[in-house]
Amino acid sequence: MINDFAGIYQLAKEKGPGKLVVLAPEDREFMNAVKIARHEGYVEPIFIGNLEKMQIAAEGLDFNIDQIKKVFLNDPQEIADYGIAMLFKKETDLVSKGQIPTSYIYRAVIKEEQKRGIKNNISVTSLLEIPGCDHIVAVTDVGVNITPDYEAKAEIIKDAVSLMNLLGYDFPQVVVLSANRGYGPTLQSYLDAQRLREEYGDGNGGFEIRPEHSVAELFDSVKVSPPHVFLAPELDTGNIMAKLNYVIPVKRCATLLCSAGPVAIPSRSDFTESIVRDMALGAVLAARIKEKNIGLKI
Repeated sequence: MINDFAGIYQLAKEKGPGKLVVLAPEDREFMNAVKIARHEGYVEPIFIGNLEKMQIAAEGLDFNIDQIKKVFLNDPQEIADYGIAMLFKKETDLVSKGQIPTSYIYRAVIKEEQKRGIKNNISVTSLLEIPGCDHIVAVTDVGVNITPDYEAKAEIIKDAVSLMNLLGYDFPQVVVLSANRGYGPTLQSYLDAQRLREEYGDGNGGFEIRPEHSVAELFDSVKVSPPHVFLAPELDTGNIMAKLNYVIPVKRCATLLCSAGPVAIPSRSDFTESIVRDMALGAVLAARIKEKNIGLKI
């Protein structure tokens, strides 16, 4: 079981380099992250993007990108489509977002999934390393589903559980978050939490849904032990929770685990260190998928 990001770095170095397609590495932070991840042996990159912008991004970093394989495209949707198609055709082990809006990547993944009829829903999971916690904590969905219904939430949980399984967590604990009002109609998110607990309470999904799901119950329980997975009720909550690293001392990385493999999803505002973590995580996940010889039908 990988308990922290140091374990991810170590395993990425042992298993790498994974073949990485980087979508538009056209700013200094992303290019520097690629340089470091390559130097550490985590990845061997392929660039897709604008040649001039990539060369400018590499300037001043002592990073010669002349020998790196490149595909020259300018349109962000074409860049995303090309790179994600490479992942689904097994021409690369993983993909990373560069300086490109994530919406283009989500569209590209959804299109490829629909072609194959494997997944009906995609989601982004952020992993947090929290001081004093003896395991990595996942927060989901932090990027795609704005107001997921019950069925979408069940799929989001399965995505996160599959991710945690690949990191060595065989039976992760899940908390389904919701507020709980003392008056007026019961919130739909609370009803969804109750239904999910009833459906998966016996562990038949390969995970445990912890009994608490209101915020008050949760604050009491995490004093004992945080869960492995937090399921957010909607996108705002998930995205805010995932970005807590900007204001408190936690570390974060994020991935979209589609049926073809991992897609690293760093934020455009992330700095080099965080982006390197995303790439190292993707390399570990890709290596574990190969080892297990599994096709992700999550």
